[in-house]
Amino acid sequence: MVNPLRIKVEILPWLSNSMRPGHIGSIRFEHELAGSSFRDLLDELARDDAAFAELIYDPQSGDMKYPAQGIVNGKLLEFLGGLDARLSAGDTATFIATYTGG
Repeated sequence: MVNPLRIKVEILPWLSNSMRPGHIGSIRFEHELAGSSFRDLLDELARDDAAFAELIYDPQSGDMKYPAQGIVNGKLLEFLGGLDARLSAGDTATFIATYTGG
């Protein structure tokens, strides 16, 4: 049996406030990841939290929802292999809202 990976999760405002109305600031917690990839983390968090699935990740399509963006240890997910990026014990997964425009 493989030991779960302990991953630090941080959900920054605007996302945190939308997930937990009335909440001020970031949501921070540790998650014991049964899988090994960022996608596995998303699937597990969406399974455990309907607000996460509604706002950040759609497990049906397998895609993150706009404007959510994933960061691992301070690096944008797209530079680490996308949703299939491998995670290690002690990694920090951060979720932010990104916007574009002018």
